[in-house]
Amino acid sequence: MKFALVSFGNEESYGLLFAGTEFKKHGKIKFFDAEMADPVDDIVKYHPDYVCFSPLTVFYPRAKHIETELKSRFHFISIYGGHHATNCGQSLGDITVIGSVHDMDIHRPGIQKTGPTRPENLILPARAEYFRDIPRFRNRYRKIMLSVTGCPWTCTYCSSASPVTRKLYGKTACHLKHRHLNDIINEARFIKDCTQEIEWVDDDVFFGDQDWLKAFYKRWSDDIGIPMYVSTVSISALKASSELLKLMRKVVNVVGLGIQAIRPKSLKILGREWDNESQIKEAYDYLTSFGFKVNLQGILGLPLQDPVSDALETIEGMKRIGAGSVASCYPLQIYPNTALEKYLQDKTFTLNPECNGDTNSGLPAIDFGPVVNNRIRNLCKLATMAIKYNISNRWLEAMMDLDLSASSQPLSLVRYFECVKDRLPDKADKIFNDILKGMNVRY
Repeated sequence: MKFALVSFGNEESYGLLFAGTEFKKHGKIKFFDAEMADPVDDIVKYHPDYVCFSPLTVFYPRAKHIETELKSRFHFISIYGGHHATNCGQSLGDITVIGSVHDMDIHRPGIQKTGPTRPENLILPARAEYFRDIPRFRNRYRKIMLSVTGCPWTCTYCSSASPVTRKLYGKTACHLKHRHLNDIINEARFIKDCTQEIEWVDDDVFFGDQDWLKAFYKRWSDDIGIPMYVSTVSISALKASSELLKLMRKVVNVVGLGIQAIRPKSLKILGREWDNESQIKEAYDYLTSFGFKVNLQGILGLPLQDPVSDALETIEGMKRIGAGSVASCYPLQIYPNTALEKYLQDKTFTLNPECNGDTNSGLPAIDFGPVVNNRIRNLCKLATMAIKYNISNRWLEAMMDLDLSASSQPLSLVRYFECVKDRLPDKADKIFNDILKGMNVRY
């Protein structure tokens, strides 16, 4: 049997790589790049028995379009899996895997509820075939890895915490259990010579077994040494021991710190009422005292009566917390079956038809009308500059009614460059020029 695995986006489709390892047990696999070209003709030529999709929500319409085109030309079985499929909780293709690919039956059509991914099943992703079939991913400056599946937090906007996912998985919704250390090190060894950085996509780097984390960072420092970008929240950072942070600092250049909002009401809407500005500031100061750079992250365009003043206050608060740090502010996106989607329905907010689900566009998912939509977009585009260079919000207010459509792509690029420069300052110019050769820039 032959399996075609369709990859979307500029970054590695990490879940699809582990799916590839699973499908190799049943036959041959081949990856197809749906980001830089239309893969339909190449897939038809390959003539697989199965065509497999694991798209993020933003790429789901494109996946269905490709499936429809292929169905008109030959017979195959479509398989959908991943976050979007699980969160939708309904049939998307011939086989829809709601949960882990490791427990699915390729011979049984319909919806298959398989439960959460178990860390012990994540042994080695199918990167050899991925790099063979889509060379740009081998050449991309960073690769994705993780050690823990699931997320301990219940943010209202996130698919990991949606009522559908929580109901399906119950108490097993989040496995705060790490993969086997040797599996992670073996995975890293395979990509060690073709990457400049690892984006560690554990939702919160400090969750899990603290002794495991200490052993891991020591092993990584000794055997791998590739710099890492990790993410966390204020509560977790403040609980981290000095011993752990000293070990982390040997290999972690930048810590992404999720702020998301400043006002208590806004944090509550996002399901983050456990956080507050003073706590985030304390965590920021704690991390920087060990020499970490911190990437501050915020969300603009919340379902409020005055989303613009809220956005400006979030930006101002991020400056109070860490002016001079790189920061990214993204427009709120609404994902299927999340608690926030229901909140919008209850409050009769309408969705923005121009929003395609890509945060790089700056377009808010909620339709506030053309004037406010444009203001939110401009604030998203300008926030990195304002926070990193500590520019007064008066400048933002003066510019937020401009039409920046013609500057949207350059603004996205310069924000991207600032982030690369922050993480890899000595190599930023070369890396950024290489990035542009193998990246579909969204703006």
